[in-house]
Amino acid sequence: MAIVLKNEAVGKDFYLLKVAGDYPASMGQFCMLRAWDEYPVLSRPISIFDCDTEGISFLYKVVGQGTELLAQLKPDDEVDVQGPYGNGFPTVTGKVALVGGGIGVAPLYYTAKVLKAQGCTVDLYLGFTEEAMLEEAYRAVCDRLVVNVGGYVTDEINPAEYDVIMTCGPQIMMKVLADKVKGTAAQLYVSMENRMGCGVGACLVCSCKTNGGNKKSARMVRYLRQRRYSAMNRLAVEFAGVPFKNPVVMASGTFGFGREYAQLFPIERLGGISSKGLTLHARSGNEGIRIWETPSGIMNSVGLENPGVEGFIDRDLAWVNSLDLVNIVNVGGHSMEDYVQAVERLNEEQLDLLELNISCPNVKQGGMNFGVRTEMAAEVVRTIRNVCKHKLVVKLSPNAENIVDLAKACEAEGADGISLVNTFLAMAIDIKKKRPVFNNGYAGLSGPAIKPIALRMVHQVSHAVQIPVMGLGGISTWQDAVEFIMAGATVIQVGTATFMKPDKALDIIDGLERYCEENGIENISEIRGIV
Repeated sequence: MAIVLKNEAVGKDFYLLKVAGDYPASMGQFCMLRAWDEYPVLSRPISIFDCDTEGISFLYKVVGQGTELLAQLKPDDEVDVQGPYGNGFPTVTGKVALVGGGIGVAPLYYTAKVLKAQGCTVDLYLGFTEEAMLEEAYRAVCDRLVVNVGGYVTDEINPAEYDVIMTCGPQIMMKVLADKVKGTAAQLYVSMENRMGCGVGACLVCSCKTNGGNKKSARMVRYLRQRRYSAMNRLAVEFAGVPFKNPVVMASGTFGFGREYAQLFPIERLGGISSKGLTLHARSGNEGIRIWETPSGIMNSVGLENPGVEGFIDRDLAWVNSLDLVNIVNVGGHSMEDYVQAVERLNEEQLDLLELNISCPNVKQGGMNFGVRTEMAAEVVRTIRNVCKHKLVVKLSPNAENIVDLAKACEAEGADGISLVNTFLAMAIDIKKKRPVFNNGYAGLSGPAIKPIALRMVHQVSHAVQIPVMGLGGISTWQDAVEFIMAGATVIQVGTATFMKPDKALDIIDGLERYCEENGIENISEIRGIV
């Protein structure tokens, strides 16, 4: 936690927040700020305005619940600062133009300050909708300042005059600038901004479509604190014959393949990782808004963006297998053929468990999810069991017609374990635009809001089948984990809570360890299914 030094209004709805601490930032980076406990679920990505020996400053605009809470901070209050994150702008030489629009002007102050100190000639072009702000501050760190209010700041610049141009702001503004740069010798660097979940590029919510494929807006570049590694014999469990050092697994879709988070905290303290959902071929995912906050939760419509099975094998599988944790590979598909070919390819590789996601829409059956009807789910599991050489865990959708019957059918067809629940089908409507928030209309709801229903389903299923169950759905505290284990789960998965706090899973592991010690429990399995 950082101590607030100041938090002052500098324009209409714009605030400049400074906190104490040592933050070795680079040009164009951001931090994830959080001035609340659990809700809103997501921390807020805020661009770094300045960094000096006293601390780090952020320029932000009040646009919603999170920034409204930030605006209420007073000197000596505490705020959680995660980062700095982001690739940042590179070190360059020559004559540089920095072009910003709206809140995109925020990272250009520190960028100009650093480039000037490195000997560059720096011109600043700032565009504002209603009123200019911090003009004197910006003027002090550049050679020339051009301010445009109410117009198009891109009209003011001649790219041919510069060696390098760096820009941040509305995408339409940056696109116009990119078109102007074509045909000149100027190098153009664009700072992409997007809605974010994790802030480190693992969940792929922040992906931006480019001519070179999807690019992440976020990437981790700085370590958080290291935490103690405690002996966890009390937490050792076995799932389908696979030993786990503890029952805490990172849920698919929220943790990538672990690389980003491995630079934030010691991920080998985890029991396991369920990989980003893989499909036979690489997918770029859904366009439009990908994440939306709800009371006590989030909705996501990432659309299974992933590198495909071959991409995962080439780039990530060996690295994941080198870690001291259980490697669970999550696989999805949009036809039976896709499932079969993906699983057959993974048969050739080393992994601990294969988690079959049957919540995908079957394109050959009019888009109905494989996991909604018991008969369809049974057919998928039967087919995959016949070709799968790995331990097979089937991940169930809470949108199933009958979750218990479906789980029993999966068991009858040879599943080695069950994981549940996946996200709930949900909807959000933009009342200003008078249309659904998501391009696909519906999206998946996760987070603490779904926990009571997920807990009920885990309880029902674990008492109806003989194979082990992985419980997930809204787990954000060690107490939640205990509830799921008491309901019958052998292993639990943590997903959305990671967006609240990157190393939240370690808090859960530590809490489970204390709970066992304080209650005289020699092994966590003693309380499994006691309710």
